[in-house]
Amino acid sequence: MKKTLLYFLIVGFLFGVAGCHKKQVQEKPADLIPQKTIVNVIAECYLIESYIQVLTDTFERCYIPPFLYKEMFNRYGITRPQFISSINYYLGDEDQAEKLLSEASAIVAAKHKEYARTDSAAVAESLRQEAEKMQTQ
Repeated sequence: MKKTLLYFLIVGFLFGVAGCHKKQVQEKPADLIPQKTIVNVIAECYLIESYIQVLTDTFERCYIPPFLYKEMFNRYGITRPQFISSINYYLGDEDQAEKLLSEASAIVAAKHKEYARTDSAAVAESLRQEAEKMQTQ
């Protein structure tokens, strides 16, 4: 259910951005994050938000996001203001925004497949171990 809700939120966001027909012209920030990096950052933001949605404790939801985003910014060597100005610049152009979000969505989909494959392998191994235990008893 939560995955479905997240999916609809992401799709709604994509349609919202794609629905803006007015091309905004914004000045290029001096510290613009390269396009390839910003795509990876956007994808990781999707994954962070997915993780937050599955948390059950409200306290954890309030505490974890700043930590996760700070870690992500440190890993990419960017700052929050730099991220915001770069997002505003890239999303100011409808075609650019659509391209970035579609690339980020492809990364997220690949990660979900990878996680599902890992989960399936773990379940299969667990079942195999249980079957071995039953045979030895």
